[in-house]
Amino acid sequence: MEIGKSAAVQAQELAKLYGQHPETEAAGQSAVAQSPQTRSIAAGEGRATVMVEISAEAQERAEREESLAAAKAQYAQLPAGRAEVIAAVRQRLDEGFYASDAVKDALTDRLLPLARRLEASGR
Repeated sequence: MEIGKSAAVQAQELAKLYGQHPETEAAGQSAVAQSPQTRSIAAGEGRATVMVEISAEAQERAEREESLAAAKAQYAQLPAGRAEVIAAVRQRLDEGFYASDAVKDALTDRLLPLARRLEASGR
């Protein structure tokens, strides 16, 4: 099997190597079936189905990679000004602004009602 061949050709070669799978698909039926542990890909209409089992670990890794790709895509869409906001916050941290009593009091005033609601809801 060579890299770059179409999936249908690769599936045909796999079917030859491992023998045809007893299940064949009739022309016009869906070429792909999925279950939590197994995915089958047909070589083409009316041809043998090649079964490929994907481990749970491989599926989890694929899901993590998809999640990471989605997060990167969302990050890429953030406005460019975000870096300026972060730089301003870092400067305020370095200057001790957030350690002042006024900021601590304002933060307490905002968080205390939230803490009370969470306590009342039993969380």
